Amino acid sequence: MWFALLYAYKLKQTFCLQALDYTGKNLITVHNALLLFKEYHGDAFSIATWSRFLSSRPVKEADVYFDEIRLI
Repeated sequence: MWFALLYAYKLKQTFCLQALDYTGKNLITVHNALLLFKEYHGDAFSIATWSRFLSSRPVKEADVYFDEIRLI
C-alpha cells in the first residue's frame, strides 16, 4: 500500500510539472513553482520557506528546473 501511495504521488507530481512546462525544457516559471510549492507544503507553507528556496538559487527570477521542485 505504501508503495502504491508513493507511486501515485510521484505520478501526480510529474504530471503537474509536465503540464506547466510550456517550453518542453523541463522548466517552469517561478510563479508556477510557487503554486506547486504551496500545494506540496499545504498548511506548513510559509513565505520564509519560499524565500529560503529562492535565496538558494543563483538567479532568483530564473525559471525553475523540475529537479529543483522534486528536491524541495
